[in-house]
Amino acid sequence: RFHLTNKVGNNLAIGGSPNKSLGYAEINAGKFIFNPPDGATLGIGNWTGGWSVLHQRGGTFYAKDGYWGRGGEVDMRFSGGTAHVASCMYVPRRGGYCNNTNGFASVVVDSGSRFVVSNAVELAHRNVSTGLVTVANGSLLEANHVCKYKDSDGFAGLSFRGGGVSARLDGEKLLGDPAANTALDRATVFAEGAVLDALEGVTASVDVPLEPPTGKGIAAIAVPQGVRVHAAAPYVIIKGDGYGATASAIYDSETMKVTGVEVTNPGWGYTEATAEMFFGGAVTNWPLQVTLSDAVTTGGLVKTGPGTIVLNAANTYGG
Repeated sequence: RFHLTNKVGNNLAIGGSPNKSLGYAEINAGKFIFNPPDGATLGIGNWTGGWSVLHQRGGTFYAKDGYWGRGGEVDMRFSGGTAHVASCMYVPRRGGYCNNTNGFASVVVDSGSRFVVSNAVELAHRNVSTGLVTVANGSLLEANHVCKYKDSDGFAGLSFRGGGVSARLDGEKLLGDPAANTALDRATVFAEGAVLDALEGVTASVDVPLEPPTGKGIAAIAVPQGVRVHAAAPYVIIKGDGYGATASAIYDSETMKVTGVEVTNPGWGYTEATAEMFFGGAVTNWPLQVTLSDAVTTGGLVKTGPGTIVLNAANTYGG
């Protein structure tokens, strides 16, 4: 099911211009393959002021190249099936026909999924932007490395919630290189723990501290208004004084009903937070009820795979 708002030439945009547009794509079975011969790209969130939601629960997702967020806000969730991006994945990405600043993009890999990126995952590619990756529930993100775009002044964060990162290229600094200004701003290990994996013949180092979350996170988000019927899953907007919290609407595309909200990352450091559902266009946003957790806790680290992972930083995670 697709709810598209923009198509420029041969580029496919899921959420684009005009401002306040909402794009939605849901993949439950079959194949979604974007492999154009002419250099066209897939845009998940394609303009400042647009919101986009991509949720894969099954089937096959393949993209030769793409814009994984630009100046708007993007929720990408891979919780079933197989997913493969055959290039670098910039989250969110600069360039194209909008400016190179702002933007918020979240990638959540959970429910035992394996998401393969043929090159690197680079976060906060745009200045003054936020790029987040959450790996949870036995999932693995396989990439050359997951890092911050060189010299970006945005925020680049990786959260481990029982999932992990798999190193596919020998000699890489898996979470970025502090000496080259590509280190992640934060690699957070939540109570579910972290997994670091390396493929056969690969030795990779981790030069970024693996840290515990601090303070409170978001425990739950309720929908006081009850069930709503809508043509696409809304985007969940979270605001507050902490970092890293993300959530997705619980949406049934067959009945087109929105029945709740699932917190995909509780974040950390919150003393207050608000949330609302964005439906796009002139539809009024729904205010949501946020419950903060007690202090969020940390977990341990598990090494998997036949390759080697070398920890070089002063880690403070628990477990």
